Amino acid sequence: MDEARKNLSKSAFENLQKWLSEPKFLKFREEIFGMIDNRNWQELEDAFFKVLEFGTAGRRGKVGAGSNRINEITIGESVQALADYLKMELGEEKLSVAIAWDVRNSSENLARFSAEVLAKNDIKVYFFDGFRSTPELSFAVRELGANAGIVISASHNPPEDNGIKIYWNDGAQISSPHDKNLMKIAQNISNIERVDFEIALKSGKIEIIGADLDEKYLLAN
Repeated sequence: MDEARKNLSKSAFENLQKWLSEPKFLKFREEIFGMIDNRNWQELEDAFFKVLEFGTAGRRGKVGAGSNRINEITIGESVQALADYLKMELGEEKLSVAIAWDVRNSSENLARFSAEVLAKNDIKVYFFDGFRSTPELSFAVRELGANAGIVISASHNPPEDNGIKIYWNDGAQISSPHDKNLMKIAQNISNIERVDFEIALKSGKIEIIGADLDEKYLLAN
C-alpha cells in the first residue's frame, strides 16, 4: 500500500483504504487489488478521488469498483437514501416505487438490486418485465400512484457508463431540495441490506408490470 500512497492523491488513497477495509465493500476487493498489482494508478485515481455526486436527478458514471463509479454500493446507497427520505417525508405506510431500466449490460442487474433494497425496506416495488423508456416510467409513477420512480440508465453517456435517475410522485425528475437531501443521506449509509428478488416477488413486495401498462401508456399519447 506504500506504493499506492505515493501514487495517489490524499482523497483517492483515503477512499481506497475505506473500500479495502469495510465489510460492505468486500466483493470489490479482488478487482481493486488487481488494479493495484497492475499499478494502474490513473484508473485508481479516477475511481477513488471523490464520491460520485448527484447530478441531474441522480448519479451517472463509469461502471466498476470505486467511490467514483456506478456499482452496487453507489446504487445501493442512492436507493437506501430514497427509502429513508420517503419515510421521513411521507411516513412508512403503503409507500411504493416504480422501477424501469434501459438496454445497457448492467442495467437489469442494477434494477433488480434496487428492487431488493426497496423491498427490504417494506416499500412496494412496481418492476417492469423488460426494458422501457424513461417517459413510460414517468407515466407509470403517475398511473400507479407511486411515491417515486427509478430509472437505471446513463442517458447519452458512453456505453461503459450507467446510472440511476430518480423521479418524484409527479413523474418529474427530482430537483432541489430533494436531490441535495438524498445526497446527504446517501453519504451516511453504513449498511445496505436487501431481500432476494424471488422471495420479495412471492411475498408481493415486488409486482411485475408490463403489457397492461404499455397499452395505457400508448393510449395516453
